[in-house]
Amino acid sequence: MNKVAIFPIRKHCTFSLVVAILQSGTNANAIMVILLLLSLVITLGLGFTFIHRKCLQFRNLAGPLEWPIVGSAAEIVNLNSVDIFKLLRRYAQQYGTAYKISFWYQYTLVFAKPNVVEKILNTQSYAAKSEDYDKVAEWIGYGLLISKGEKWFKRRKVLTPGFHFKILESFLRVFNEKSDVLCRKLASFGGSEIDVFPILKLYTLDVLCETALGYSCNAQTENSFYPTAVEELMSILYWRFFNLFASVDTFFRFTKEYRRFHKLIKDTREFTLKIINQKRQLLKDEPEEAALDDDVDKRKKKMALLDLLLRATIDGKPLTDDDIREEVDTFTFAGHDTTSSALTFLLFNIAKYPEVQQKLYEEISTVVGCTTDLTLPILNDLRYLDLVIKESLRLYPSVPMIARIATEDTQLDDMPIPKGTCVSVDIFQMHRDPNWFADPECFIPERFDAVKEGGQQNSFTYIPFSAGSRNCIGQKFAQYEMKIAITKLIQAFRLELPNPDVEPVLKAEIVLKPAEKLAIRFITRNN
Repeated sequence: MNKVAIFPIRKHCTFSLVVAILQSGTNANAIMVILLLLSLVITLGLGFTFIHRKCLQFRNLAGPLEWPIVGSAAEIVNLNSVDIFKLLRRYAQQYGTAYKISFWYQYTLVFAKPNVVEKILNTQSYAAKSEDYDKVAEWIGYGLLISKGEKWFKRRKVLTPGFHFKILESFLRVFNEKSDVLCRKLASFGGSEIDVFPILKLYTLDVLCETALGYSCNAQTENSFYPTAVEELMSILYWRFFNLFASVDTFFRFTKEYRRFHKLIKDTREFTLKIINQKRQLLKDEPEEAALDDDVDKRKKKMALLDLLLRATIDGKPLTDDDIREEVDTFTFAGHDTTSSALTFLLFNIAKYPEVQQKLYEEISTVVGCTTDLTLPILNDLRYLDLVIKESLRLYPSVPMIARIATEDTQLDDMPIPKGTCVSVDIFQMHRDPNWFADPECFIPERFDAVKEGGQQNSFTYIPFSAGSRNCIGQKFAQYEMKIAITKLIQAFRLELPNPDVEPVLKAEIVLKPAEKLAIRFITRNN
């Protein structure tokens, strides 16, 4: 039975009930019942009319079966993050590079077409993040990741100098030191199987805190609750995204997860406020002549992200504590979890393909030799490592899907897109499209050698760091961090998988992650 037929049947049943009540004798109670029933009929009628109109807007777009009111969301009720990711992959295979999903009466249009993706990411009409990000904002606030319009533009302008190459160069000392700590930690396992993801989360948090925030948290050597708290917060958020009732703020308040969610928010905010307060005190103790140094290069070299935030002004006014906290929370969240995910899959691929690992080892031996202090010129000469990182990010992009909201009526792929429609970019699927990548499921780093491949038809076929004006501001930071870690690990160890045929089970709780233990052996080299 289709949705359009439901309303007349319900209307007929309601009318019969009204007649029965009237026949039994009109009184105040009967009149009240009649009014309530008529209100219900009108509400249902308006609701179904609205939903039917929404359905007609995208009637020519493929998608899963829709049910009245709940839409196609009924199919994902009670699924965990692993099964939801599998379901989204099935949708992509079944419906192609453009399809629709409906939640309640709202539609999300999913695209994996480079030409459409280019328009989404390059057009101001789609610069605003989707409403799902508002749930994330309960935790990290409206910092650079989620803010929009004038606020986003001004914050981006303030923060961009924090990722200047001079500052990135000054961070190399920390990248080197924390990578050495990581190597010592992995060596302590004596070549036994190690679940690498939790260890790499501590490494990336260590790096981020000391570089972007100027704070030594020693996450690799001391107990740190933060990575575990971030993991749990993201699990709750992802559950909310795909739970019909928890996605509604009012209903979410009555769940036990609500209390846990806000307890974790309180704890993580205390963590970031502690960093802010310590850094603020250091700045107060800094000699005035150092803070006012006229040498721009020297000042850039000394400044980290938090230094910029504490000194920054927007429209002549300094940032408030809340302004600073939301940017710090944004970067501690976005900066360490995404990179640890990318490193995990990168190490997995290196271990899985011995010929790739050997070629990497030969390049590192030639370019780096026995050097332990890695510099930008050395890192820039590791050409094959660049290809390996790119190919790993193609197969396992840290953020597999991104969503935007249409802020005005537009068109995509010759289809009218009404204001308020959510559009999603399926990066994971686009990266594995055989139309753009030959043998897309195979790990072939050489495909990114532009000389051999002759370049790509559209640069938006490959966007592991997003693209357009809202691309990842910290992508160079992450790439140098990964290059130093991989270089030192390949220098020190030979990587092996306990089971060479294993394929990681994936889940996407905002960030793509292995859903199960991803074990690797780190065998110390004898050279």
